[in-house]
Amino acid sequence: MATTKQPIVIKRGGGHGGHHGGAWKAAYADFVTAMMALFIVLWLMNSSKQIQEAVGGYFKDPTGTSKMVGTNQQGTGENMPIPKENMAKIKEQLQTVVRQVTVRQAEESYRNDGHCGRSAH
Repeated sequence: MATTKQPIVIKRGGGHGGHHGGAWKAAYADFVTAMMALFIVLWLMNSSKQIQEAVGGYFKDPTGTSKMVGTNQQGTGENMPIPKENMAKIKEQLQTVVRQVTVRQAEESYRNDGHCGRSAH
């Protein structure tokens, strides 16, 4: 009697085939973002006026640059009304400040270039 060995075949269960099924992550991220926004709005509706203004100010100007002097960005910065009668005085003050800044910059540049009192031998 000749015995022949038959091959052993293992059939694995169904499972997921291939590389598919990542779209749920994007949908879930969108859902979580929408829920976060909803809860922020609900929280703000129940907050004090001071907190509401603070959060609103952040969204109007997140970097805070509108309050810096000399920026052209609009935001929550306060306006300063200037009457026409004071224009000449303000012009003179601005020119004085510009001269002072220019002199300081020139002095710093002179010092930084290595010319601070040393002779060039």
